[in-house]
Amino acid sequence: MPWRSFTSQETNIIAVTSAFGADFSFDYQWGYPALTNNRQMFEIIRQAGQRIIGRQRLLTVAAPSMGAEDFACFISRVPGAYFFLGAKPPEGETYPWHNPKFRFDESALATGAALLAGCVVQAQEVWGKEGA
Repeated sequence: MPWRSFTSQETNIIAVTSAFGADFSFDYQWGYPALTNNRQMFEIIRQAGQRIIGRQRLLTVAAPSMGAEDFACFISRVPGAYFFLGAKPPEGETYPWHNPKFRFDESALATGAALLAGCVVQAQEVWGKEGA
C-alpha cells in the first residue's frame, strides 16, 4: 500500500529533523505505476514472435526490471504487454537508452513492424475462437 510507505518516510523525516531541531518540507511525487503485463497479451506476443522471428530468437525475460516506463499508464487501463525488440548494433560499443551515444540497428524496425502485424493476426485468431 503506497500510503504506508509514504507515512513511514514522513515518520522517519520527522524523527531525524526533530532530533536536530530542524524543520522540513516533504513533497513526494508519485511516479509511474508498476508495469505488469497482461498474461493473455503476453501469450499473443509470444506466439506471434515464434511465427515471425522463430522460437530460437525469442527470449523471455525471467527477472523483473525495476525501471520505470510510462507504458505502464496505458496498460493499467487496457490489456497490454511490453516487450523488447532487441536492436543492438552488430558491432561497436553499446550504450544505455537516453545516452547521447546510444545507437540501434535500424533493420530491427522492420522486424518490429512485422511482429506488431503478427500480433494483430494472432489476437484475431485467439479472440475469434473465444467469441465463437
